Amino acid sequence: MVVVFQGWSKLFPPTIRQRLDNAYRLYSEGGDCAVESADGNDDEGCQRIFQRAAVEYRSVIRMQPKNTEAYLGLGAIYLSGGDQDYKSNLVKAVANWRKAVQLEPRSAYAHSKLAQTLYYLGQHAASDREERIAHRLWAHRGSYMWTIPHDSQKDVSKRK
Repeated sequence: MVVVFQGWSKLFPPTIRQRLDNAYRLYSEGGDCAVESADGNDDEGCQRIFQRAAVEYRSVIRMQPKNTEAYLGLGAIYLSGGDQDYKSNLVKAVANWRKAVQLEPRSAYAHSKLAQTLYYLGQHAASDREERIAHRLWAHRGSYMWTIPHDSQKDVSKRK
């Protein structure tokens, strides 16, 4: 079972745990920063925080190429807007979610994040397929999961 973003305690060696904890802390700070600077005053500062978190996740991947949590974290950074090119970020997020699904095919979270991002890219059939897998996996656990919005607000395929 994949533990997402917390509870690393005894799952990983101390060096990996430290980097994952640091990456998640930076990711959280970047998200807080983005919310606080919604007026655009400190976008560059927020981007630097996200970039530092991405560096931490990539270092974990270099040390442990099969570390699902690092791919999940990196995907979250790209989905959050790790840099200014929205569609490019979504493509990068999909690559990370796919790797997480490959490494941990029973992760409902990874499937649901992949579904969400595919939906935003306008790949609705693939998104529906991943969402069904996620729902099936989550049904066995009785947990809450993210569901795909049914609007085209974030559907990149409809943007020019």
